Amino acid sequence: MRTMKKYILASLITVVLVFPSISFASQTTGGDIPKFDIQPRSVSAANPKVTATIGIKIYPNEFISYCKNKPNVSYGLFLDVPGMGDRAAVSWTDVPTPNQIFEKEINVPLTSVNAGDWYVLLYCGTALQTANDILLSRGQMSESGRITIEVYSQSDFTFGCVAADGKYSCSPGAKPDCSDVTASCGGRACSKIQPKSLCGKPATAIVMGCIASDGKYACSSGAGSNCSDIPACAGKSCVQVNPPSLCGTGGGIPPTASKSYFFSITNPLKGGPNDLFDIINIVTQWIIYISVPLAVLWIMYAGFLMLTAGPTPANFQKGKGILYYVVIGLGIIFIGKGFVTLIISIIQLGGTP
Repeated sequence: MRTMKKYILASLITVVLVFPSISFASQTTGGDIPKFDIQPRSVSAANPKVTATIGIKIYPNEFISYCKNKPNVSYGLFLDVPGMGDRAAVSWTDVPTPNQIFEKEINVPLTSVNAGDWYVLLYCGTALQTANDILLSRGQMSESGRITIEVYSQSDFTFGCVAADGKYSCSPGAKPDCSDVTASCGGRACSKIQPKSLCGKPATAIVMGCIASDGKYACSSGAGSNCSDIPACAGKSCVQVNPPSLCGTGGGIPPTASKSYFFSITNPLKGGPNDLFDIINIVTQWIIYISVPLAVLWIMYAGFLMLTAGPTPANFQKGKGILYYVVIGLGIIFIGKGFVTLIISIIQLGGTP
């Protein structure tokens, strides 16, 4: 009997209580931005179009603790403008799914973008217009790194080639035949280089190509802006292929091409763990989900022993003991989670300016 009591306490308390204590120590602000990218990063002023890819991740328990009475979360795309107060180019508000890690990834097409450093802010509450408003609300959860966007004019170009060192060698006089850079471009294809800031940089900084008839990216070996050196691109739109690793792949399947669909089993570690604490957090959620049904099974077993005890009082006492320790175990689990949350709240309060 004593051994069974210890087993009940071990199965309901030890693992479940220890793991949440570790996982609550990370992601204390309730969420982060695991993905942020903008493509292309160099655009013409005549057509300054880019697409921002933004991913957010919200941890339910930490989110409730950090954001308190604010049930929703917002995130916005900002341009870093020194001394002017960064204003949101676009912003959104979402309500995270209760009791589970909330993940969302969106692609945001921008028809007009200014040059400068762009970043994403994740914060508690409804959408706000400026970064200063977010800081004053003390609800900032996470901030992404900066991505620099370059906007060049139509006249910002020259001619050059991809030299032997793999970098762009440009004509000082913008000569279409690269005749003033024969030392590095002699015998090499001379093409338009736009913008001029590419000069001296690795040729992989920009690759031009098209979606060929087979649905694959066909790329210019000389990064020519009009794809004139690619027979497969005749009559097709010449675009920037970024990243260059897409060349030769089927990432550009045309609408008329056949498509294949595959069935896959969901990864039990879905959530994109970035470090050990993320993995522990995911595993902990599974353990918590299992602990409550386990407690219910123990309670049902205890009830069965008590109802069928009949002339065997020992079975009634056994069931009573199981029920007693299950209740104690669940009580310790919930008190333990509340205690950890309280400690985190005190730490955050102490660090609040």
